[in-house]
Amino acid sequence: MGSKFSKIESQGLEPICATRSYCSNSFCLDPFEPFGPFEPFELEVLLSVSRCLRGESRSTIPSLLAPEVIEALVGLLEAKDTSTAAHTWRVVLYTRALAEKAGVSHDDLERLTAAAALHDIGKIEIPSAILQKPGKLTDAEFEVMKSHAALGHERLLRMGEDDPVILDLVRHHHERFDGKGYPDGLAGDEIPVAARYFAVIDSFDAMTSIRPYRRETGVHAAEKAIAELESGIRTRYCPGTVEMFVSMYRTGEIAWILEYFNDGADVPKFTGRADTGVRSSVRS
Repeated sequence: MGSKFSKIESQGLEPICATRSYCSNSFCLDPFEPFGPFEPFELEVLLSVSRCLRGESRSTIPSLLAPEVIEALVGLLEAKDTSTAAHTWRVVLYTRALAEKAGVSHDDLERLTAAAALHDIGKIEIPSAILQKPGKLTDAEFEVMKSHAALGHERLLRMGEDDPVILDLVRHHHERFDGKGYPDGLAGDEIPVAARYFAVIDSFDAMTSIRPYRRETGVHAAEKAIAELESGIRTRYCPGTVEMFVSMYRTGEIAWILEYFNDGADVPKFTGRADTGVRSSVRS
């Protein structure tokens, strides 16, 4: 059986976009290991990414910041995990709202937007049976799932991304204040600032959206999620991060996002820019 690399090279795609590896303890495969053939949708999306990286993208934004590249990568992940798309765009909105509240520069806002959109890109490597399992994961399955943070970081490095804001958020958004997170067991101030805040955003949206193992959404789910976030201050979450998020939720600055991009809605194209019509159309 030929490798996926040989198949992709025959289609004109750089091998850098085709690696699939599991790097969690015993789940370690050489990225050049032979695999079965790509699914048609995977090859189509990867070819789209390749065209963007080769300068055939319509965007003037360089590298992975090009909206077409981000949309293609997220599209590939969405095809494996149907709950991903709405989650991705909601956390992008939460991230932009918090970043704007903090007064970050326009350039940093765009970098954080890209990082939020790509945060789960390592799940491309995770088997669909694990991603969509309706029940509790076994210990072995959870180890595979945990590998997505490091795998996403590795994938972006191989694709040529060198922005520390993007790379750090992708790798470290599952670290914990008490050092019991993954993949590196960072604690407290060792965790990059953007990853500290994004951990709260990611957890809140996970607790308020439809998943294979949970169906509760809406305001009641949000109140339960907020209680869970507050109980995790100084263990799971860094001080100040939960307080800022909850304050913005209570004042209505981000509460509207809870109803936006609901799990049955079509997902628009990623533009990397705030849509001025978004808020007014939320309840239309």
